[in-house]
Amino acid sequence: MVDRFLRGDTPDAIEERDLVQRALGRMHPEERAVLLLCGLEQVPYEQAAAILGGSAAAIRKRFGRAKARFRLLYTELAEGSAL
Repeated sequence: MVDRFLRGDTPDAIEERDLVQRALGRMHPEERAVLLLCGLEQVPYEQAAAILGGSAAAIRKRFGRAKARFRLLYTELAEGSAL
C-alpha cells in the first residue's frame, strides 16, 4: 500500500480502484468480458459480437445486464466498506 502513495494516489483513489477490482472479480467471466470490451474499450457491439459470439443485439443486452450487475456489486461493496 505504501508504494501506491509514493505514486501519488490519494486514499480515495486507492479505495475506488480496489472497489472496482473487487466488483469486477465477483462478476462471471462472460459478464466481465462484455463490460470491459464494450464499456472500457469502447468496442462496437458488432465487433464485440464477433469476438464474444452472438449477435450485436445479444451483446447490447448482455452489456446492459453486466452494467447493472457491476453497479449492484460496487454499491454493495462500497456500503460494506463504509461500515
